[in-house]
Amino acid sequence: MADRRRKVPRIGHLVGFVHLLAWASIAVFILFQVGWIFVSARWLKSVWLILGNAAMGTYLALLWTFVAITLAQHVEEWIRENSPWEDK
Repeated sequence: MADRRRKVPRIGHLVGFVHLLAWASIAVFILFQVGWIFVSARWLKSVWLILGNAAMGTYLALLWTFVAITLAQHVEEWIRENSPWEDK
């Protein structure tokens, strides 16, 4: 007779999904920043203002990368500690 145990999700799948969400949010944020630089370049007539805007966008993208990855790692740790499922 076939083994009909209930399938439970693996912790690795859940953790992978959390990291995928983090990287997806980083990609969307960077695309938004690049788009904002090009849109604002039409309004800003000074090269220094455009470069400053690009520098600020880069800083914010790096900051969000750090926040998203750190948050994903904390969520991963919490999932591994509090999950009722075993990871095989």
